Amino acid sequence: MDEDGLPLMGSGIVLTKVPAIQQNRAIAFLNQFVVHTVQFLGLFSTVCEENTWSSYITKVKSDGQHWL
Repeated sequence: MDEDGLPLMGSGIVLTKVPAIQQNRAIAFLNQFVVHTVQFLGLFSTVCEENTWSSYITKVKSDGQHWL
């Protein structure tokens, strides 16, 4: 045990005696994770696309040539 009385290895909890999480809550957690991940990826792809097109437009204006 450490100075706070917590075990150094493992939690000391017998997992067979811990009740399972409710299925509705598990689905809600998973759904929230998926929604937030999709929102983040959508925003991330938008930013990446804007940066790519911004770089492309800058290159076309400076070179007069396109690289697609």
